[in-house]
Amino acid sequence: MNNKLRLTGKRWVLLFTLFVLIVTSIPYAFGLFKQGDDWRFTGFVFGVEDGNSYLAKMNRGSAGEWLFKSPYTSTQQKGVIAFLPYILLGKAAVFPVEKHTQLLIIFHLFRLGAGAAMIFATYDFLCVFVRGVKWRRVSLAVIILGGGLGWMLVSYGKVKWLGSIPLEFTSPESFGFLALYGLPHLAMARALLLWGLKEFLVGKRIYGPGLLWLSSGFFQPLSVIIAWVVSGTYVLILLIQGHRSRNERMLTELFFLKKNLEWLLVNVLISCPLVIYTVIRFRMDAYLRAWTSQNQIISPHPAHYFIAYGLMAVFFVRGIKQIRKEHRYRGWLIIGWVAVVPILVYLPTVIQRRLAEGVWVAVVILAVKAFEGGEGKLPKEWAYSWVFVFPTSVLLIIGGIQTACFLSPPVFRPTAEVEAFRYLKDEAVKNSVVLTSHETGNVLPAWVPVHVVLGHGPETANYDLVSQKMESFYGAQTTAQNRIQILDEFNVDYVFWGPAEKAIGDWDPEETDIISPGYDQGPYKIYDVKSERVE
Repeated sequence: MNNKLRLTGKRWVLLFTLFVLIVTSIPYAFGLFKQGDDWRFTGFVFGVEDGNSYLAKMNRGSAGEWLFKSPYTSTQQKGVIAFLPYILLGKAAVFPVEKHTQLLIIFHLFRLGAGAAMIFATYDFLCVFVRGVKWRRVSLAVIILGGGLGWMLVSYGKVKWLGSIPLEFTSPESFGFLALYGLPHLAMARALLLWGLKEFLVGKRIYGPGLLWLSSGFFQPLSVIIAWVVSGTYVLILLIQGHRSRNERMLTELFFLKKNLEWLLVNVLISCPLVIYTVIRFRMDAYLRAWTSQNQIISPHPAHYFIAYGLMAVFFVRGIKQIRKEHRYRGWLIIGWVAVVPILVYLPTVIQRRLAEGVWVAVVILAVKAFEGGEGKLPKEWAYSWVFVFPTSVLLIIGGIQTACFLSPPVFRPTAEVEAFRYLKDEAVKNSVVLTSHETGNVLPAWVPVHVVLGHGPETANYDLVSQKMESFYGAQTTAQNRIQILDEFNVDYVFWGPAEKAIGDWDPEETDIISPGYDQGPYKIYDVKSERVE
């Protein structure tokens, strides 16, 4: 009977996974079918700038690189082990098809695979704490497709309430749907994080959790830190419980504590190399320090977290009692996880919001335990209130479809612009530097393995200063000598001149002798920088 239930449960999870992956692919299908002779689909319906940067990293891998060097700056870089999955995936683009098309196909296959892994890992983790198959299904649906009540703020026009967009629309770590929808490295990192935590709680292989967490670090190093904090908080609570034991179970509890301490230390040691390497490299490398300082992911006002998790928090007290009753030890991992996150998300760091990674899983488990088993349980009808967690995902899918139906930047790029990119692909030497606007610079490396002066907020070192100099270059009032200094400072090989650049300033490139025409089709022109002007 148990085997039959287990198989039935897994079969349901498989069908649920297929449903979710199909639904989240619909907006991308619309975008693919809408592109035509005049417009090309970038492959993304939200977070387009970041999406282009992922393809750019894959493009670098396809061009032969193994270490990450951002194409969004002309600053000299030594390379670092980062975004390795994207770099490796880029090496699979070897077929005689347009490179950008291949990269898009590979990216979305990765998205589907990582999404499936995240769903199955979440279900496996749920099985440790939730007994009933029905409640496991409810939990899984809420965790994967659910969000908070931020959609209400959006519906009432409060998109920037208290200075921030609701977490459901900006924070994949606070919930999860966004990661599954279009951020596959985060989805895969969460899958490995949850599998590692499950292995830490119930596994028999002492090295299993560490190896899983180490693997998650290649997708998102911060997920390793989360694994340490969650498992460390759990062991700390057990330590406190052990010291308070004054009964016949004391020796058993102390033995259990000793075993968990050993497991924790062993697995931290196994999973720490990549974290240590990343910390050292990002502290010692000048470019990586600049990138980190610009990568501001600050937590919003605490009221946003209340809006996000408040509906589930209503059931926490009963959930805590029930999970402690059923799981004398393991339940503390869930309780500790939920308790420590309010501290983590307001630590003095630039990545505050990232530290909520995965807590939505723990939040839903506590809420579900309020309904499952035990005397005095809540009426099941109360769980119907959870229907209010789904509108966010519905809005995101509908918004994606609507976005994909309008042929306009940034989701689509003019075919004439792509033809200009192809010219650079054929003519430019690898690692050439191209001066463009931010808009053009963001998308160009996704098509061509070149560097741009700017194009991505965090990855363009000293972004504000570089942006000012770029605008100065395209301004009509700038002297020829100042333009030469800008070209020399950034080691520019090509100057791109299209609608986005013309919108910046009214400089006429035909009136200068520091560049020479190379490409001229429609509104797009590309100029070669004369060699004597570049160091």
